[in-house]
Amino acid sequence: MKINDDSLRRNTNNFDFLRFLAASFVLIGHTPAILNSKPFAYDPFQLLFDIPIRTVGVFIFFTISGFLVTKSWESKKSVTDFFIARVLRIFPALIIVIFISTFILGPILSSLSLTSYFSSLTTYQYLLNTSLYRMYYALPGVFDNNPYGNSVNGSLWTLSYEFTCYIVLFIVGILHVLKNKWLGLSLLLLTLLLFFLYKNEIETFAPIVPFLGIHASKLITFLLYFFTGSIFYQFRNEISFNWLGITIGLICTLLIKMNVLPYLLLTAILPYFIFFFAFSKNVKLTKFGKFGDFSYGMYLYAFPIQQTIVSIIPDTTNIWINIFLFFLFLIPIAFLSWRYIEEPALEVRFKKK
Repeated sequence: MKINDDSLRRNTNNFDFLRFLAASFVLIGHTPAILNSKPFAYDPFQLLFDIPIRTVGVFIFFTISGFLVTKSWESKKSVTDFFIARVLRIFPALIIVIFISTFILGPILSSLSLTSYFSSLTTYQYLLNTSLYRMYYALPGVFDNNPYGNSVNGSLWTLSYEFTCYIVLFIVGILHVLKNKWLGLSLLLLTLLLFFLYKNEIETFAPIVPFLGIHASKLITFLLYFFTGSIFYQFRNEISFNWLGITIGLICTLLIKMNVLPYLLLTAILPYFIFFFAFSKNVKLTKFGKFGDFSYGMYLYAFPIQQTIVSIIPDTTNIWINIFLFFLFLIPIAFLSWRYIEEPALEVRFKKK
């Protein structure tokens, strides 16, 4: 099976389901920590890849994003059009969740008086999360007694890495690297090799990216998944997705666990599995997103909803009951986020065309 242009249309692949699944993995993976419970004993991804389920969810997001944002770059009318699309996808919903957390959730749940809450510098520092690159996780008096601590939204940190991937793709795009897929593949492999050889040195001597304030090692990891997705898009007509490839991938995964092959090869294996599922002819979940793409709203609101429910019902310690409650409240809120924030923001871009 190879990817053709028809399968790139939204209703002809399983990307909507995969993004929903990725957001669900993040929520499920955060649950033990939020409840101060033991990690899942039988996390299938921990057993298979040595990666916890929440991290697999994030890697799915970055891989699919690399694929689709590269497609967006190729179809752009201008560089400005490309950046407007990226800004409208990230910031409107982000700004809303931060303002809701600061001015609605915070005052309701804070153990402080309204006067103390709104006179605290910490309240207004939280608004700086809209910048992406300066993260503040606490609001005064909110979730102080929760098992996980007072973090209001522990998922926001990855958004700065996502947006940085957009910036890097923009740079390689204007340098015409994306016009030569073999050059792009060579640069990806070179980055993979250098990261394999010098990962410890990077973490020791250059742990933080200047000006951006994000971790260099984490950024490189996310860039590898993002640009692997980009390479899969560029080589979509050459790569075959079949059970032989899946079998080889599973064998390589086993060899990685046995320390025969380097761990970083997962940055190619996991994306292959993702795209095999995304374009599978046997799994038809193409209508899953007919009511919208709820994944970003799920990602933004899951953590504060989880913390809120634990704060209100502290004695509910059963993981699966909590996961059910989290989804019960999260899905309607994610729907509202898509319907009234994200979709209208994206329509602004299309109306300008």
